[in-house]
Amino acid sequence: MSTLEPEHYHPDNRRLRITSYIVLGVIFLFLVAIALFTFRTAKDNQLAGQKADQLIAELTAQGIKPPDKDLITRTLGSDGGAICVDPANALKQGIERSSSANGAGGPGLRPVFIAKRMVEAELAAINIYCPEHAAEFTEYINSHTYADTIKE
Repeated sequence: MSTLEPEHYHPDNRRLRITSYIVLGVIFLFLVAIALFTFRTAKDNQLAGQKADQLIAELTAQGIKPPDKDLITRTLGSDGGAICVDPANALKQGIERSSSANGAGGPGLRPVFIAKRMVEAELAAINIYCPEHAAEFTEYINSHTYADTIKE
């Protein structure tokens, strides 16, 4: 007594089915990964926009003309970017000191007093994006002398 197999059944069809399931499974997993990445990116962009709005409002309240919202969003993102990576460390202090010089090179290089409003804008960004560093940065900026060089 032999079993009768359907006429359309061939041993190769099973291999083709398994291969199709594997390929479709990989495609499905790839699409799920793209969907998760897109969801996280959209969520981060929304949060970055909200924080940029907060920073713009804070700078405007301080009388400082804020940069464009898109520029703030791209530069600082939702986590503050480079501004929140240990804002009072030695490298950043050195960069700040060299940017508050007269611009001459070599022996003509002299420090100058900068306006406190320049660092208050950075402090506003730190308060919004990474408030855990605000006390340390406030201590750092309070240890310097500033000048009233910007007209109100």
